[in-house]
Amino acid sequence: MEGDRDTEAVLRRLGVAALALALAGCGGGSNGLAASCDRQRAELDRIGRVRSLADAQTAIGKVVAIERRGLADLRHAKSRPAAAAAYGQAIADARRLQLSLAVADPTQTMSPLQIGPSAGRRTVERARLLVRRTCP
Repeated sequence: MEGDRDTEAVLRRLGVAALALALAGCGGGSNGLAASCDRQRAELDRIGRVRSLADAQTAIGKVVAIERRGLADLRHAKSRPAAAAAYGQAIADARRLQLSLAVADPTQTMSPLQIGPSAGRRTVERARLLVRRTCP
């Protein structure tokens, strides 16, 4: 009987330890993502208003950097493949916009001065929406 109690006590301790490890693993990932979400929100809030082409180019560059870090955090946490795909698409779109504003020929297209500020604002808003959809 006493041997059974020892075995039971060991199993109980192992069970508690296994449960603690499992919860720590889950919590660690979600805490990391929560910190990432908080960081992304704060960085997006610091971008400020986009009023000019220069503001747009700066804002788009910041959004790309923020989204790249967010994507890295999602991949590191092995979380939400659909969210990671959405981040990847947003980064690609923002990079295309950034490049098009840098090389646009005003004689062939609308002037970057005309489309830059509104495109920059849309890029920032898209990033905020992505964070809202990804983060609780």
